[in-house]
Amino acid sequence: MQKEECLQEMEVLWKNFTTVRGALPYLRPNRVGQRRVASPGFYKVKGIDLALEFSKPLDESDIKRYNGMGYWVNQSFVIWLYALLEYFGLVESIDMTHPNGADVNILRRLRRIFAHTNGRYNSNDPDEKKLFDAIIERYHPRNSRP
Repeated sequence: MQKEECLQEMEVLWKNFTTVRGALPYLRPNRVGQRRVASPGFYKVKGIDLALEFSKPLDESDIKRYNGMGYWVNQSFVIWLYALLEYFGLVESIDMTHPNGADVNILRRLRRIFAHTNGRYNSNDPDEKKLFDAIIERYHPRNSRP
């Protein structure tokens, strides 16, 4: 029962997250001068077709600020996701033999960093370097520069 309830809450969390990110997508530098930003295709196919209209054309500082807000939303998603697992008693001990054990462990470590630091990668911190390397090894992201 706990797992089903947790999954339902995760669905709500995901829907909220994708809706906010659909409204506030990552803005590339070529958006300077624009006054309207619409949801990218990824979100539109999920039924999230929103647009933001700005009172003045975007400048570089606006883009930096809005992207920072998006980064904060991403961090908040990680924190909330782990909080749900914790609330429903699903992470008292992480079973590393389970196929998703490594994913939950990475989530736990990300949550600690996002909840207790500014969330920016610090390559001088051995724990953060180890976590970064674990993410690269596990997920092979296309753009893996810190």
